[in-house]
Amino acid sequence: MYLLNSTLKLSTILILVFSINSCREKDMSVNPNDDPSIINQRSKIYISSPEKYELWRQNSVYTITWAPYENQTKVRLELLKKGVVRHIIDEETENDGVYIWNIPNNIQNSNMYYIKIIKLDNPNYSYTSDDFSIRNF
Repeated sequence: MYLLNSTLKLSTILILVFSINSCREKDMSVNPNDDPSIINQRSKIYISSPEKYELWRQNSVYTITWAPYENQTKVRLELLKKGVVRHIIDEETENDGVYIWNIPNNIQNSNMYYIKIIKLDNPNYSYTSDDFSIRNF
């Protein structure tokens, strides 16, 4: 019984050491040119409003805020639900980090919305907010 436990522990240790060494040997670096979304994950670009799980109301005015893209003057703002564009907030707006949005009353109630901000000169570069809710009270 003791011999079996010792053998299992030794096997576990050897597997763990092998796994760690394998990770060290691989080139874990990422080339942002291979996947534009990686740049978004590593940059400081983020949408600060709406916040995660925040509740916004139809027929009300809210401020969408984000850290602007460098060297980009215009962006597109979209409202998405489950990855599908549900509403174009603005086709082309200044990339100044602030947009005042009067939410139309025809936006359906949902807790699965998020905002997507897209660079106009390169649509492969975009960023999405956390999910939030829009309701008609």
